[in-house]
Amino acid sequence: MYDLIRAETAKPENFYFLKFYFYQDVKKKILHVNGIEEAFKFKNKKSLVLLQDYKFDIGLMKQFGEGNSCFLIDLSRIIDSSGFRRAIELGRMRNFLRICTKYGIRFALASFAKYEFSIRNADELCHICCLLGLNMGQAKFALQRLQEYLD
Repeated sequence: MYDLIRAETAKPENFYFLKFYFYQDVKKKILHVNGIEEAFKFKNKKSLVLLQDYKFDIGLMKQFGEGNSCFLIDLSRIIDSSGFRRAIELGRMRNFLRICTKYGIRFALASFAKYEFSIRNADELCHICCLLGLNMGQAKFALQRLQEYLD
């Protein structure tokens, strides 16, 4: 499995990953967009699309799924937050991922850990994904999908 992190001194073997992708090295391959309408413009480009807000339109998402792009889900929004904000983010991500799995829309997961001590191991990330409504197989597959888009 693979992870995308911001910390640059970590070794992936210590956290049961095959490889870490460092944000500074791959940030040109990630498209930052505000919403699904803006992401729809990049549906045919093979790239990772990081949404700022997980509001969705099912029709646009179905059409986005026909392209080559992949949504990048930022798990640090859950890991680094607490309280009411975390509950809101969990709900939005859960609904977004439910639509993605229902209609076969590609997505990848990344932790975006800022420091080495905040990196979660692969199993912990999979268990966090279980809170988002994914099963272990879907979570592992989404963590492996990073390699397809970043190599």
